[in-house]
Amino acid sequence: MDRQTCDTCGAVFRVDVPRQAGHEESEEYYCPECNREYRVRASNSPTVTLITPRTDKKGMAASLFETIKAHIESGNAVIMVDGKGEDKTTKEMLSLAKENGRDMDCLVLDFESKQK
Repeated sequence: MDRQTCDTCGAVFRVDVPRQAGHEESEEYYCPECNREYRVRASNSPTVTLITPRTDKKGMAASLFETIKAHIESGNAVIMVDGKGEDKTTKEMLSLAKENGRDMDCLVLDFESKQK
């Protein structure tokens, strides 16, 4: 069992490599976040388990962030930020809006229900 960090996206995952002397050959396995291919000598296909997600701001959240960033910088949209989301992302959005003089155009929404 080996812990590995993806060179491409920064995800951390565990790789369980089955070994049997005399039966090992090159086997591929993939990062569970970005699908980068890795190879290892093993007797069968390794099992991969994600530990922490990618850190390179790619994927759906990153493309949404980039879209919002473009609108903030162009000055042609009111920005709504879901306050229930990740605090770090919310702070980045608000900081970016402030840097571009758009902080008064931001509305932070919190959809968390307080009902019992």
